[in-house]
Amino acid sequence: MTTETTEQKVFQIPSPNLAKFQEKWEKLIRRATKLSVTLPTYKIVKEEPRTRTVVRTRFNPTLGYSERYDEDIVILYHHIIIDHPLVIVDGWQFIATLEHTNEGNITHNVSGKDLPAKYRECDAYCNQCNTNRYRKETFIVFNAETSEYKQIGRNCLALFLGVDGTMYANMAEIYYSASELAGASESEGGEGWGGSGPTYDYLDRYLSYVAEVIALNGWCSRKTAREFDKQSTSDVAMFHMYPPRGSRPEDFLFRIPSEASIEEAKNAIEWCSNLSDSEVDASEYLHNIRVICRRGIIGAKQYGFAASVVNAFHRSIMDQINKNNEAKVRAVSEYVGVIGKREIFTVMVEKVLALESDYGTSHMHIMKDLAGNRLTWFSSSKVFDTGVIMQIKATPKKQEEYKGVKQTILTRCTIVE
Repeated sequence: MTTETTEQKVFQIPSPNLAKFQEKWEKLIRRATKLSVTLPTYKIVKEEPRTRTVVRTRFNPTLGYSERYDEDIVILYHHIIIDHPLVIVDGWQFIATLEHTNEGNITHNVSGKDLPAKYRECDAYCNQCNTNRYRKETFIVFNAETSEYKQIGRNCLALFLGVDGTMYANMAEIYYSASELAGASESEGGEGWGGSGPTYDYLDRYLSYVAEVIALNGWCSRKTAREFDKQSTSDVAMFHMYPPRGSRPEDFLFRIPSEASIEEAKNAIEWCSNLSDSEVDASEYLHNIRVICRRGIIGAKQYGFAASVVNAFHRSIMDQINKNNEAKVRAVSEYVGVIGKREIFTVMVEKVLALESDYGTSHMHIMKDLAGNRLTWFSSSKVFDTGVIMQIKATPKKQEEYKGVKQTILTRCTIVE
């Protein structure tokens, strides 16, 4: 195995973005250290002042509303270069990892060279085993002597190169993230810049807008938005981040995200970044959002994916609450009544599930009594109200455990007036 240095690209980071770049760089370095990857480095080689015209807003008391105006400001641009090694094994250089998603391939290019365009939309094919099947990712390698590219699956990479492919995957994530972080930091789209929004955004800032939209309007995916002719949460968040010219005050739900939404965005990113390998192995969706959260920046095709992180975080909280409640029920629930003996029970219906069959609709009532014991009743006609404490006369039919919870199955339930 031999190592070479990448071609050095110069990134031009404006001073308002430098502190954020350095903060996220330190986070990237901590992750690279944990993965035992040779650390990337950067250095500032030049500083250049430039004049930029930005759009400001001020209130005009004569007109009675706010108006926009142009203002010239001086911005200091920091020219930086990033160094990291390339690894070449037996003449084959690791070029990129292709992350295959429904929206297209995310190309994690670590070579500093343009990747052939065919790999942007290609299938998850492997040139080693010559099969095209479902894969989360494939690897692109290049032979400089023959000018030949190969696309290899993870399980075949060791056979093709004779080395463990895990190291290359870690290198791809870290080195690609380093370059894309610098690229995202070049954009002139932050607050106070004006203009139409950058190609990349910092994930934490974007998700703070998403969290605020969800708090005010609820969650709406792009699929739901298309079906019901609505605006998706992602689109509403982008509108508030980068308002188009001509926007009116009544078009906005809020001006800037609240502190609660900013904190919620950080918590959602932390939760998603720390998802275990066993959790993401079972779900391509969780894999994709974990990659996005660990990178901390998003591009044009990833805004919808990224917006769903906050909603997924909310679902995870509710799932945990439900698991905790289920555990409490499991701990206290006991069998009640005597099989075949009709008697009175004081209960509350927690939920009613409609079950469809060839014989029609049956309603499954899940109830608990005042001691926390679970009771269940199936009805083909009557439906009891949920959340109301009532007395019912019923006959225990059988007693059994379901998912570790003791429950008494009732029949012939009527409300005691």
